[in-house]
Amino acid sequence: AAARTTLRLSSLSISSFENREASAGAEAGRANSSEPISKAESAASILEVVGEEVDNKVFNDFHMSAAFTRLAKFSKRRQLGRADRGSSVWPRLVARLHSMLRVNKVGVREAANVFWAHGELYDKADACNAALVVELSKYVQQKASAMKAQELSNCLLCVAKLEGSVPKVSVAAPDIAKCIVRRIEDMVPQHLSNSLWAAARLQDAVPEVLTAVPAVASSIPDKAKEMAPQELSNSLWAAARLQDEVPGVRMAVPAIASSIPDKVKDMIPQHLSNSLWVKDMIPQHLSNSLWAAARLQDAVPEVLTAVPAIASSIPDKAKDMAQQELSNSLWAAARLQDEVPEVRMAVPAIASRILDTVKDMNPQALSNCLWAAAKLQDAAPGVLVAIHVLAEQLNLKIKILNLPELQMSAWAASELGMDDLERQLQKEL
Repeated sequence: AAARTTLRLSSLSISSFENREASAGAEAGRANSSEPISKAESAASILEVVGEEVDNKVFNDFHMSAAFTRLAKFSKRRQLGRADRGSSVWPRLVARLHSMLRVNKVGVREAANVFWAHGELYDKADACNAALVVELSKYVQQKASAMKAQELSNCLLCVAKLEGSVPKVSVAAPDIAKCIVRRIEDMVPQHLSNSLWAAARLQDAVPEVLTAVPAVASSIPDKAKEMAPQELSNSLWAAARLQDEVPGVRMAVPAIASSIPDKVKDMIPQHLSNSLWVKDMIPQHLSNSLWAAARLQDAVPEVLTAVPAIASSIPDKAKDMAQQELSNSLWAAARLQDEVPEVRMAVPAIASRILDTVKDMNPQALSNCLWAAAKLQDAAPGVLVAIHVLAEQLNLKIKILNLPELQMSAWAASELGMDDLERQLQKEL
């Protein structure tokens, strides 16, 4: 059985539009008029400025864009406090936005900015609710054909972020995907990575997004060397998720895989309070890359070139891995060990970390870990330190295991000589 993985969205590289240079003339004047918002050093300061101006005619879509984008940044930095979220300015700001949307007074770039911001602000303030993000999505849908590559990429990413909470937000995704194909030559590595990741997240809910995947995948080989570590990880993860529905995505994998060894040294945990988007790979990215390599190895064996570098970096990072990342990594190591024996160097550190996180594991993670331990026990005996705590947790959750999990666990218990556990599992089959 294949392990499933998810990718936390907090780890994505998302570019903000706020600092893009205004073209000239009137646009420059509009940019200057938003300086009090753009230069505000706190969410409270922004809300104060907005509160003074939002009901005046001078407050336009450029101000709206700057306000929401800056507030989203402070939210992402965890600098949007309770008092900020409860400010009486929010309903007035959103009411002004509604009125501007109704009369088509929000420009293309500004609409993309505001929509992007709601990927972070949704549900943080009562006014930034489901009805608003759906209205924004419909507006973005109408403007998609005039959007630039960066705007399309960020809008699709916003849809992917919100779709699980607000399914109707996906209304814009098909049109955005079509426009991405037309703008593909203008996309930089970050746009390509974000678009591929978003397509992977949305493929079940909005299969129309798959129309963009071949164009994105075909553009990656020439630009993979310019990708940041997390963009490589996100792209490899997405390719593994998309390969069954869009086999053509595999054309991107060799270039991604060959670029990872040069970047693996940057795969370090980094949580900078003054950084809006994490720019270096964290342990999650190592786990996702290893998982993706295991999923892709048969269809695209070139992906295996990345495995030794990834595996060699895991021992120092395993202590920072969450339970799902440990489960995915151990499962991947078991799948990869015959083709890339070096992957076994990661196993002892993963197994040791499992001792600390096993109580948080769900049934699938537990059964995958026990299965992997059975597969690895001879070549990587360090895995055996985890089997007793895994067995203990499986016993506690045995009633909620599904059939594949029961079958995997029973086989593993038999291979590991855990007779009592095997008997308990067989009773449930």
